[in-house]
Amino acid sequence: MRTRAHQRTGTQQQLWSNRIWPPLAGAVTAVGVIAASNLLGVLATGAAYVTLALFAVTVVWGLSLEIGLDRTAVVRCGLLSALAVVVALGLAEIHPQYGPIVGLAVVLTSPSSLGLVAKARARTKTPAEPTAPRTPGVLLDKAMLDRRFNEIVHQLREPGGR
Repeated sequence: MRTRAHQRTGTQQQLWSNRIWPPLAGAVTAVGVIAASNLLGVLATGAAYVTLALFAVTVVWGLSLEIGLDRTAVVRCGLLSALAVVVALGLAEIHPQYGPIVGLAVVLTSPSSLGLVAKARARTKTPAEPTAPRTPGVLLDKAMLDRRFNEIVHQLREPGGR
């Protein structure tokens, strides 16, 4: 059963997540992109964004094999991270000290960041429950790495080994 305080907190969280934060983030993004295009020029800013996006998608694609992201999340992460770099460049151009702080404040107050903080708080308040062991990826599986390492060493020590 919900109490009044929880309902008020939920309403405040919805107000922030749905009404206040999106226009604030959009305004900061627009100001950052405009400042970056004033610094570099529109064509160079577009080229920088495309180059950064291709690089970021490639990096996230490589990591996605280990952490299990699907293709749409990989592309979204790559495009958003490239946009974040362009916006950070523009904000730093406007004011070298306070511009990045404004960008960081917008990121840290995003609904997804606040959701992660809420999950972390809930985890620390409740006692640890036994969970099923997580299946790590290829690079995280220590037993497989040790076994493969021992096989390679054994092959090298054999006469006529590689």
